[in-house]
Amino acid sequence: MIKLIDIKYCFTIFYSSFITLLLILKVPTYAQQGSYSPVAQRILDTQNVTTEETSTPLDIFKFSVNDILNSEGIPTENSYGETEIFGRTDYGSEFALANDLSITSEIQIPAFVIDVLAEDRVGEYLPVIVNGFLDEEDGNYIRSYTNDELNAYVEETYNSNGPNVFFSQYDNRTETQYIPDEGVTISHNLYSDGRNSKNYIEDSLRVYTETNSDGYSFTNYYDNAREIPIFAIDYKYRDGSTAFEVNENGERYFQKTNNDNTSEFKYSEDKLEIGRSKKANGNSTSFITKTDEAGNTQTIRQMVVPDGAIELEYETNLAREETNIKETYVRNEAVTDEDGTISHTYTGSTGNETHQILERITENGDSSFFIDGTTFIEKVGEVVAIADRTSSKDALIEQLQPLITEGEEVITESENYKNSNLRS
Repeated sequence: MIKLIDIKYCFTIFYSSFITLLLILKVPTYAQQGSYSPVAQRILDTQNVTTEETSTPLDIFKFSVNDILNSEGIPTENSYGETEIFGRTDYGSEFALANDLSITSEIQIPAFVIDVLAEDRVGEYLPVIVNGFLDEEDGNYIRSYTNDELNAYVEETYNSNGPNVFFSQYDNRTETQYIPDEGVTISHNLYSDGRNSKNYIEDSLRVYTETNSDGYSFTNYYDNAREIPIFAIDYKYRDGSTAFEVNENGERYFQKTNNDNTSEFKYSEDKLEIGRSKKANGNSTSFITKTDEAGNTQTIRQMVVPDGAIELEYETNLAREETNIKETYVRNEAVTDEDGTISHTYTGSTGNETHQILERITENGDSSFFIDGTTFIEKVGEVVAIADRTSSKDALIEQLQPLITEGEEVITESENYKNSNLRS
């Protein structure tokens, strides 16, 4: 069946002088008689039940598609390296299958040529509908072309009552976009290395998922509608470890739980970084790093051993001088104030340390550090605010989870939708 459809290029069908002469002289021609393939018969049956006002005149004939050979009997190729072809009907007339892209951006393609190149496995052919309806009139049509700029083959399927589907074939991946009239749009990528990703978007909300062939996966949740955008990421590693991070108000919090019962977290904001790693035996190392405008850094690193001595390293790094100074201190016995605050001083372990370091711990366990009487950081736990970060992440995921659900429904709808341009 030839169904004339508008897209960016133009296939022109030039019939032989024999057919042209018949048309000029208005000599009647006759459709081929006989049995057709099931697809062709279904088209004819549909045509027979249409009303006189909506029916389309049919001209049915069998034809074959042949390679164009040069004088040496070798198939000729077009500019894209594809073999050039032409058609020959049972009447003996021939027609070209070519394009004229230099003077037009419109294409009129015989649908049967794209679909099955006319001949099926048992040698039957689709009927040809002459002067049929343009695809845009019913809203269902297909465009396929090569995008040289992207180096991709593109096929665009437009559905009047369902999501449009755009398929692109690249060298190392395929991308399928599902685009409904409203709601969530989805972009699904399959990579040659086994990765696959899906991107769900609705207005300023977005969820991006990616899974690698080795089992590593992550999901990003974005809300760009807020005055200060927020996004969170869930990670799953191939060894069973899990992690998450949340970025909000210019602050990033990352937390990971490993499959060997170790854990870590890291908090960062402008010129400040706080972190901790904890081993399965209970040993932990915490650090606080501050950076000034000149790029100089100060770091306090606290090593905790259960039922053992607590050590502290104080490290300074002068950016311009490229010098690094590290001193080690040991925490002294606690002194409790009247308000319940516990104070610890740190004494140098080698005797040549140059600073006085004080740690104060509130009743709820939150620490503040002072160096030489100057505040280094107050209430570390309050700054990091682990519980608040986790709550923000959970709330964002709950808010955006419907995007995934609705997006998968769009994909299912597109798969179930029957576009009249597609063969069943």
